Amino acid sequence: MLEMEALLLDLLQHRAVLPEFARDPSYAERDELSLKKPLGVLNDAIAGRDYLVGNSFTVADLNVAGILASGKMGRLNLSGHAEMKRWLDACLARPAYGRVRDRARHK
Repeated sequence: MLEMEALLLDLLQHRAVLPEFARDPSYAERDELSLKKPLGVLNDAIAGRDYLVGNSFTVADLNVAGILASGKMGRLNLSGHAEMKRWLDACLARPAYGRVRDRARHK
């Protein structure tokens, strides 16, 4: 995740957070290209599994999904990573995540 976190946050900045005049599409494109390899590794690791470690949701799933959520908000293209997208969508569909998201919206 350390390899991907800075790229995901930069992607989010240049696609959603910064004002339009400050966004640089070339940064977002570079981030997407740089993310292909680590996303592929994660996609292969989660293939056929519901969780990253063991048979239940753990802090590993929480940590990785929390960081990848910023990529989803930054419109990261996950079309080539179907297993990872399936896993991430399941993580983000958990009731606890929904409660946190709802609280953040009401602040």
